[in-house]
Amino acid sequence: MLLYLLLLQAERSPSYPRVHVDFALTSPDPFISNTPVMSWKDITAEEEIRYAVIQIMKISSLFL
Repeated sequence: MLLYLLLLQAERSPSYPRVHVDFALTSPDPFISNTPVMSWKDITAEEEIRYAVIQIMKISSLFL
């Protein structure tokens, strides 16, 4: 029943105006990337903990 009421409400609500632009955020070919591939560096758990401690120290120094 709730889904039916939501569908009725959506049907009666005004539609949003569409804006047409002359560029695309995606490629028509799904196998071509539009953005350069980024390299990813995995870090160990120890490195992640060290980085977190450094960030906590930086933040806490703001309040001292």
